[in-house]
Amino acid sequence: MNSVRFGLLMALLCCGPVLIWTAGQLMSDSTAASAKTDETLRTAVEALWLVQACAAALMATMPVENDPIEHAQGMLAFWLVPLPLLTLVWAGGAADAWMLARGLAAALTFSSVLLAINRGLGRISHSSPWPWHGVLSLVLVYFVWRFDKVWLGWITH
Repeated sequence: MNSVRFGLLMALLCCGPVLIWTAGQLMSDSTAASAKTDETLRTAVEALWLVQACAAALMATMPVENDPIEHAQGMLAFWLVPLPLLTLVWAGGAADAWMLARGLAAALTFSSVLLAINRGLGRISHSSPWPWHGVLSLVLVYFVWRFDKVWLGWITH
């Protein structure tokens, strides 16, 4: 499986549960006010970014056996899949365009830094890259999860 297909598959695996939860929340509160709907959609966007950041930390630090350009294209495809959901959230008025732009910019910057680290680790340790990549992935997922209020607060406020 090439990196672009893997990126698309990972994006669908991240978006699917968030979309199902969001649809369930919106259907169960059919008589609720639009403020509840806006809060539900904002929570869905935050959950999507959190899940995607964790998945990106795992995905971007995998050893690159293919072309690094193809690996970067897979990461780009991974981040572009939820754009229709983000567009609907923006069109519905639950989030402004500036917040969504900051989120996408943070995601692309995060992925670019991870890909650069991955490339550097690949050049440093040709003999056994797996332990380094695994340790780096777990450390990154820990920091993404531990400090989610900090970076999500920067994006959403």
